[in-house]
Order: sequence, then C-alpha cells, then structure tokens
Amino acid sequence: MATFADSFGNMQVAGQVVRIELLVVDPAQPPAEGQGPRLVSGGQLAIPLEGFVRSFGLMSQMMRRMEEAGIVRRNPPPNKAQPIAAEPAPTVTTTG
Repeated sequence: MATFADSFGNMQVAGQVVRIELLVVDPAQPPAEGQGPRLVSGGQLAIPLEGFVRSFGLMSQMMRRMEEAGIVRRNPPPNKAQPIAAEPAPTVTTTG
C-alpha cells in the first residue's frame, strides 16, 4: 500500500513514537497570487523513535547524493550578523 504526501507538517514525539503530519496539495483551492499551492493534512505517519532516527540517517545520505548529482542545492548560509530563525531548506533544482 502506497501513501503519497507532498510535504511534512507538524511533528511530535509522544513517548517512543514520532508522529508526522502528512501534507498534500488541496486540489479544491487554487494557489493565491504570489503563493504556492495550499497544503492540507492528508494523514499521519506514526513511527517508533528508533525507526525515525534510522530514517533520518537515510534521508541525510540521500540529500548528500542528490546534492552531489546536482538535483538539489543548499541555500548559501545566512549573513552571521542576522539572527537565524531556522536552517534554510534545500532548494530543489531541475535538470534536463
């Protein structure tokens, strides 16, 4: 059984389980001008803490491989004089 998600939403740890909200594009809501598509909750992934940690390592390896292949690239680090709100997400680039 396959489950599709466009992105992750909220994440929480409850005991030994990590719960991740799965977000999908809302086909009934066209994007507002200047905005990306509207994402709505499409379900939840519950994974044991140990499995989450293992998965995180696998995703880090995959990000490194995609960077090396030129599929994605990291945003340049922010200016040190500015406060950092969160680590910037990688920018997805497409290749022919």
